[in-house]
This record gives sequence, C-alpha cells and structure tokens, in this order.
Amino acid sequence: MRSILTILLLIIAAKVSSTEQAVVSNFKLSHNLYESFCILGIEGTITPLTATKLKEKFEKPSSKCKVVAPVISIGASIGGDVEAALKIAELIKQNKLNTLIWKKPLLSTNNYKQQECLSACALIFASGKNRYFPDVYTNRILGIHKPAFLEQREDKVQAEIDLDRLKYRFIRLFESRNISPDFAISMFETRFEDMYYPDVRELSLWGVITSFEYPPSFTQPIGN
Repeated sequence: MRSILTILLLIIAAKVSSTEQAVVSNFKLSHNLYESFCILGIEGTITPLTATKLKEKFEKPSSKCKVVAPVISIGASIGGDVEAALKIAELIKQNKLNTLIWKKPLLSTNNYKQQECLSACALIFASGKNRYFPDVYTNRILGIHKPAFLEQREDKVQAEIDLDRLKYRFIRLFESRNISPDFAISMFETRFEDMYYPDVRELSLWGVITSFEYPPSFTQPIGN
C-alpha cells in the first residue's frame, strides 16, 4: 500500500548531535546534522498534494529557518504520480535548487530500511541544477522504468501515442539539465513491471549525476 507522501523540513542545528523532532505546519522537523541551515526534503509516494505543499513551502518558508540551503533532499520513494513529479521538477528549476540523494533515508520515522529513489522520484532528482549522489559505488538506489497510466485505456493506440508524447516531455526536461536523452530512452525500454538500475558509469556518462560528493560547505549527517 502506498504511503502518504511526507514533505519534511530538516532543521540542522549547529553542533547538535542528538535528533530533534517536532511538527510545525504539518511538516516534520528533524535531524541530527550540525550546520546552521535548513534543507527541504521529499520522501514517500509522490502525489498531486506533494506539488501543492511544496509550492506553498517555497512561497512561505518556515520562520524557524534563518538560512535555507539551495538543496532539496529526495528519496525513500517508490515513485508515484508522473504529472505531479513534473510539476515538482518545474518548481525545482524555477527556484534554482540542487538535488541530493542521501545514502540512507533521513527520517528515523520512515519505514524504509534503505534508500531508494524509483520511477517518478528519478524525474525529480534529474531536475536539479546540480545533482549530488554522494558515497555511491554500486547503484541499487536510483531506479527507472516506463510510466504506466493508472486509469484503464480502452484505446491502446492512443495510449501509446500519449506515452510517446510523455517521453519527449521527459527528454525536454533532461536536455534543459544537460542530461542525455539516453536516460529517457532507457526508461521507456524498461517494462513498467520491471525496474532498471543504471550503473554508476551510465549515470555519470548520461550526465544524470553531476557530483559524487556532498554539496559545497555541506556537512555529512551524523549517524547516517
């Protein structure tokens, strides 16, 4: 069963090693990092509400954040609604944000035992100005496949036409981020029932990952 998407705001307190959690404006506040800035994060299933809440967060940042890092953390997600993911991707582009996948999920309350960014989540990651994927040597985290329409389509020909149009929307998004169309092609060559994990060499060659390091002036989380 798909979980409701959690949009989290990570509060990073200077030189604090213990985890601090609270709920403000329906957003979880966390974590045991130790630099004085906030980063916005997305975990869980991507839905239309995700894009709406994210837009609200950009328009009304938390009053607790004096400094907001130009990074959005994503992951612990099996994917979700493609149109919602594309709206989020556009928001990330408009706000000139970088994207980051941690090695492990950030929320201690999350049910995911290991990190993953699958399907529509990969679209969000690809939308970042810079795309950070630190500490990865063998990719079993970023997974892609061909999208599927949730509703039943009686007209199979029209369904394929619509999927083809969707592929070119993906390609335009990727080209705007200097990512090879091969990334989209590989998605659409993989059946919806399957999941393809491109190896690190492919992700680097296609330009999906721009750095295997943490963002500049960014401290690795304690205990992650």
